[in-house]
Amino acid sequence: MSLADELIDIYDSEHNPVGRAGYAQAHQEGLWHEAFHCWIIKRDEDGNKIWLQHRGKKMKNYPNLLDISSGGHLQSGVKPRQGGTLQIKKELGISINPDDLNKLFTTTMINGKESGLNNREFCAVYLYETNRAVHGLVLDKLEVDGIFESNFDEIYELFHDKRKHVVLSGAERNDDNTYTYLDREVTLTDFVPHGSDYYFKVFDPIKRVLESK
Repeated sequence: MSLADELIDIYDSEHNPVGRAGYAQAHQEGLWHEAFHCWIIKRDEDGNKIWLQHRGKKMKNYPNLLDISSGGHLQSGVKPRQGGTLQIKKELGISINPDDLNKLFTTTMINGKESGLNNREFCAVYLYETNRAVHGLVLDKLEVDGIFESNFDEIYELFHDKRKHVVLSGAERNDDNTYTYLDREVTLTDFVPHGSDYYFKVFDPIKRVLESK
C-alpha cells in the first residue's frame, strides 16, 4: 500500500473519531486527523543542542527545508507514542522507549494551502532527550536528506528576531547514501513555515525544560 492509500483515523473539529480515510483523501478534503511531532534535545557543556531534520529533496511538501527532528502521520488505530517511536526509527534509525517521550501538548495545525493541500491536524508534540551525536545515524532514504544540531539558545534567538542566522553542524546524505559531515549557515527562510506561533509554542517550554536541571 502506498502512502497516499494508507488509512488514517479521521476526527471532527472537536477531536471526536468519525471514521477512516486514505492519507491523500484526508489532505485533499481537509479532514481532521492526527500527527506526531518529536523535538530531540541534547544537554552539552558547550551549550544545549536541538536536532533539526533536513527534509528530502524528493518530498512532495516542503522539500529541502529544515523541520522538526522527527514527525509524521499515524496509521489507523495507532496511538501517538507508539506511532511516534516507529516514525523516529524509520526516519533516524533510533530505537527508543515510548515512555521516554515527554509530552508537551497537543495543538491544532491548519496548513499546506501554499502547496495545494488542505491539511488539518491534531498534532501531539513530544520532547526526547538524547546523549548521542548526529554523526552515525541511518537516515530514511526517501524522506530525510540530513540531520543537524544547533545551539538551542541561538535557534531561540533566531525565531525571536534577535539574530539573522545560525550555524548548524551535522550530516548530509549523498546520492550514493554516504554522508558528508559539515557546518551550514541558515536563516528563517530555510525552515518549514509552520508559523511563528507554532515555533514559539514549542521553543518556550523546551527552554524551560533545559533551564530546569
